[in-house]
Amino acid sequence: MVGKSDYDMCISNSKVTRVDYTLDIPNLAFEHLIVDYAYRTTFESFIDDVSCLYSGFQYGAGNGCPVKFYDKAFEQGGMFNGYSQYTRLEKLHKPNARGRKSMFRLSELHTQKYAFQGVTFYDPLILDGMPKSVFELIRREGIGKAVYLLTNNNRRILERKMCKYKLQASTDFKKQLIKRYQEKLYELQNLIATPHRFADRKIECA
Repeated sequence: MVGKSDYDMCISNSKVTRVDYTLDIPNLAFEHLIVDYAYRTTFESFIDDVSCLYSGFQYGAGNGCPVKFYDKAFEQGGMFNGYSQYTRLEKLHKPNARGRKSMFRLSELHTQKYAFQGVTFYDPLILDGMPKSVFELIRREGIGKAVYLLTNNNRRILERKMCKYKLQASTDFKKQLIKRYQEKLYELQNLIATPHRFADRKIECA
């Protein structure tokens, strides 16, 4: 029989094979979300089978470490947490996919630094005055690839707009985001490693 202290040590030394983390942006219309991803990977847009509406997109294959952007309110039938417009970002991280040096134990979970690295946001004004076909191409291929598929004139215009309307996250914001994730990861780490401490408590997970 494994005792409590044996369980604590065993589970704390276990290697983490997968971490899913999210960033929610309430009251943001999903169609206003325009992003690019720094890493070379596949792009897939999501079209609802019933309504045929555009509801999200993903960089990366499902069996890898994809980053997904989608309309959470649409997914939940039109409302989520009291909002009719609710955008969610999801990132899947598999430490073993990046090699031995990226592996870590459960006891180190709260030290990981997650901040949606590689994601670039653009002000939706980037599409102001652009033909509808450009927006449709971005939806289908992603902005990083779409810009190279455009005709010369539209390509030059969009390239200038990408420089002008690129949104820069401040260093403080990134630090706050990393800190917030680490706080939540620490709560999760304790819940997994020492469940007996929470046996009589109601835990609220974000």
